[in-house]
Amino acid sequence: RRVTWGSMDAHTKMEKDLSSELETKLHVSEEDSSTSSSITGLLYDKAMLKHEGPSSHPERPARLSSIWQRFEEQGLVNRCKRVPCRDVTPDELHLIHPESHVEKIEETAWDTVLGDDTAPKVPRGKGHRFTFGTDTYDNAHSAAAARLAAGGVVEMTLQVARGELQNGYALVRPPGHHASSTCASGFCLYNNVAVAAKVAQQVVGVGKILILDWDVHHGNGTQAIFEEDPSVLYISLHRHDKGAFYPCSGAASECGTGAGQGFSVNIPWNQRGLGDRDYVCAFESIVMPIAKQFKPELVLISAGYDAARGDPLGGMEVSPAGYAYMTQSLMQLAGGRVVVALEGGYNLGAISDAAEATLRVLLGEAMPLSSFRMPSFEILQKSKPTKPGRETITTVLNVQKRFWNDLPVALYDRTGSYLDSSLLPPDSSEDEVHLRSPSSSSVSDQVSDQRSESIDSSVDVLAKELDAVSLDRASKESTNEPN
Repeated sequence: RRVTWGSMDAHTKMEKDLSSELETKLHVSEEDSSTSSSITGLLYDKAMLKHEGPSSHPERPARLSSIWQRFEEQGLVNRCKRVPCRDVTPDELHLIHPESHVEKIEETAWDTVLGDDTAPKVPRGKGHRFTFGTDTYDNAHSAAAARLAAGGVVEMTLQVARGELQNGYALVRPPGHHASSTCASGFCLYNNVAVAAKVAQQVVGVGKILILDWDVHHGNGTQAIFEEDPSVLYISLHRHDKGAFYPCSGAASECGTGAGQGFSVNIPWNQRGLGDRDYVCAFESIVMPIAKQFKPELVLISAGYDAARGDPLGGMEVSPAGYAYMTQSLMQLAGGRVVVALEGGYNLGAISDAAEATLRVLLGEAMPLSSFRMPSFEILQKSKPTKPGRETITTVLNVQKRFWNDLPVALYDRTGSYLDSSLLPPDSSEDEVHLRSPSSSSVSDQVSDQRSESIDSSVDVLAKELDAVSLDRASKESTNEPN
């Protein structure tokens, strides 16, 4: 039995025979973005709010409606081109998920008559259940919402890949990065970003794709789907706690397999409380050097905001400035062809702040964003990471230098001085490190160190002020939050 649904008109269906479209496929490069407009796409459909579970569950409809309300209040919706949401097609889904998995999701919309397996299925009534495990609920509308979430990310990705949009934001749920090809888990039913990446490759002819996942939880489903595929570079920054933090995967040593070895890059934070400084240093030392060497033709961001300050699950301290910085950095790649797809994030005020900052950068606003009190892009670049952050970054550098050139042999501060000799890679000596250092220690370095400490202090002050603003916003929004 093959699942079918929805309209299959020429605009939305995948061609049965892809050869004709591949003849006119779009090959894009980082240097040439002349085929792209300067328009930012925005996608949202309130039908995805009908996917609903227990009132206490963190993955709730208010996540989406709160962000959308913020976009409207700030006048951002009118600055974007609205992209209509649509169902993913079966052919698109089958590029990642087998028919058996699609059937499991679709069957959640139906009930059978008790005691009569031969009776026809009837539409499911109200209420929810946990078909896919103790954390992932479904109701009568979950299958429809999952089709819209996957189809929305696919449609946005196609329009960016074809040059109809410069970049885009797909505000969708349920999220997707924990879903493997055959298993729904971690609140995720279909892997929205993975499906979109494969459709972009097979329909539009995009070659290399970067998937950057900044959700606080490792995207185990996405990594598993592409771990043997050298055409997709998967980079994840996530909390790991030495394997004790859900989903307990994503160690630095997980680098891909077979032909895909080196194309999975995991940056696993091993304690709570890390924030902008650590994420910025990881971007400067690992993410951007590797991404620039890979030269993606398209960037997809799995944008979970549960590493944001105040999230009840993440326990991290990333501010809207941190998300703006990461977005602005990634827009330097692939001629600016970037698609942002919502994943996690469970504090309504924090996710609204972070999503607003992300969308403002997509729209071309430069840091510091006028709507937030935050340090500039340049000041963030000069801030030092925490010691736990340095430990993780140095471990990842030591692993990834086997696969990528132009990575630092060790981690330096912005003056060129080595930060912590105890973190030297095992096959490097201090002499070698200092020989490769841009400059030797001097009086000017000491002055620069003092300036860097002053910058770090300024970042801390701004972070505390921003935290107070975020808490105030969250408090006000919580009074209007649905039960």
